[in-house]
Amino acid sequence: MRVAFIVQGLPGEGYHGGALTCWAIVRALIRSGHQVCVISLFDVTSDNPYLASRERQEAALRGEGAEVVVVEYDMASLLGPRGGGPTAKLGRWFGRLSDGSKGLAYVMPWVALAEKIRVAMGTRPFDAHLCYHFDALAAVHPLRLSPLLAAVGDLWHLPAYFRWKDSPFSLAKYTTRGLKTALESLMGQRAMSTLLTPTQSCGAFAGHYAEWLKTHGAPNVHYFRTPVPDVTGAQWEPLRETARTRRDSKKPRLLVIGDLATTSTSSGLRAVAWSVLPRLIEQFGKDGFELRLVGGGSPPPELAQAFRHPAVRVVGRVVPADPEFLAADLMIVPTNIPLGIRVRVVTAWSFACPIVAHRANAAGIPEMQDGENALLADTDAELADAVSRALGDEALRRKLSIGGRQTFEKWFSEAVAGQAIVDELEQLAGARG
Repeated sequence: MRVAFIVQGLPGEGYHGGALTCWAIVRALIRSGHQVCVISLFDVTSDNPYLASRERQEAALRGEGAEVVVVEYDMASLLGPRGGGPTAKLGRWFGRLSDGSKGLAYVMPWVALAEKIRVAMGTRPFDAHLCYHFDALAAVHPLRLSPLLAAVGDLWHLPAYFRWKDSPFSLAKYTTRGLKTALESLMGQRAMSTLLTPTQSCGAFAGHYAEWLKTHGAPNVHYFRTPVPDVTGAQWEPLRETARTRRDSKKPRLLVIGDLATTSTSSGLRAVAWSVLPRLIEQFGKDGFELRLVGGGSPPPELAQAFRHPAVRVVGRVVPADPEFLAADLMIVPTNIPLGIRVRVVTAWSFACPIVAHRANAAGIPEMQDGENALLADTDAELADAVSRALGDEALRRKLSIGGRQTFEKWFSEAVAGQAIVDELEQLAGARG
């Protein structure tokens, strides 16, 4: 089977959760004996943080046996005119609301890339097509590819909604900005239904999103568990022991990982700064532990002072992040909004790294079980309590470590979660034949 895999950016290990998921899917397809052509929609503007890693990611994909075709674009040119006076803005909004195609182009500007993709695909004979997330799906929407499997992440309208909800009180928040957010949410929901309707199959990488989509235009959507490569295999225990033995310090090490500026990560950093950090100081002393913030971007400005602490290290992006997961005594997932799936949870399970998380993360990963493969908390204070409890109980950490690894092996490895996507594509290709 020859598969066209259309994706925003490039699959790769350690760059971000979506890239890692796509990397695992590519590997699962190739290991099942299929040919994969990755068609990458790649923003070449300087704002793209992955420009510097492009050549490495392309080379790694080709090293796995995939063909790579890059469709370059400039995000600023896709967005089109968005300024002007009140009359011009009002006219554009009326057009977007009354004309579905204009609304789609506004919330999903990648739809303008369809002709570039058609040219890039050329005359290659594909047996099946796979789109990762709504941006890639929008880009091929005018082409009416078949058979087409859509595998999507966050519901498109939710990140902006949570940013609005989390913003400070102001008059604009509940007037102009609130109205804009509501209208964009409406168009986003309509766009998702428009994009999913013509697909032959679709799945969501979060349990609660799959349920939502079933009642919002995609009644046959699947819940796809997120595949992650198994870096350690059966050697996870000696590898963890070696990594912790080689640490410069024997103090308890805690890991918070993810892009520090994104909605999903920054929303929980307040809990770390204002609840977890004071509890750690109380339990271990001012310099008796190590808290590592790993990921691109910077923490929100209002938290900068709290994180200027001798026990806190803002490490930056680490690629690959394997050593961080292996050496950590505990990973904290403080995200307190039910936004998507945290691939870092599945990755930590693959490394048998114990997890303390806000319960909101279990909405997207229903396999999270309190006390079995993670400790789950409902409030910032409970999160701090759970971190303190786990660090003070080695037997509990080992139970969470083993439970997490078993959950990964049962549900989220390439051989299981990746194969489920391969099976769906094979069924689509077979039905076509």
